[in-house]
Amino acid sequence: MAKKDSTLDYDYLHKIFDYKDGNLYWKTDSTANKVKGKIAGCLRKDGYVTLSLNGISYFAHRVIYFYHHKSFPEMVDHINGIRNDNRIENLRAATRSQNGQNRGKSSNCTSGVKGVSWSKNHNVWKAQVTFDNKIYYLGGFKNLKDAKSKVVEVRKEIVGIFAKHE
Repeated sequence: MAKKDSTLDYDYLHKIFDYKDGNLYWKTDSTANKVKGKIAGCLRKDGYVTLSLNGISYFAHRVIYFYHHKSFPEMVDHINGIRNDNRIENLRAATRSQNGQNRGKSSNCTSGVKGVSWSKNHNVWKAQVTFDNKIYYLGGFKNLKDAKSKVVEVRKEIVGIFAKHE
């Protein structure tokens, strides 16, 4: 697992890496794995890129964010949701709640709409948005289209630019 990054040094990163198009490239040869001009890091099974510095594993998107902004936010969010798209224009600072909103619907979503589920007891589509550990219940709707519209409207209002509806 990639570790926290508080030990990284901004000047050191610029000394050992060049950045281009979402990748970090080694500036110097130091080991068989660190060859000048070679992309640093490897793709994990979960889709994230990690790299090793001084025996410590880091997420590449966090290193790239720090490389450009000289700070570490709580989370670094991939705007388009693609975990290995580490172009700086695709990375933004986020809280844990904001980052969680930029996920698609869960695999067990039976309605096909994030935040909407069928209520057998009331025979309606139940709509809700969860953000910052709060559940916003939006009501029950006779048709799925109305429930989806309400969820999208409220999610945009509460979550803002981090809202992902599909």
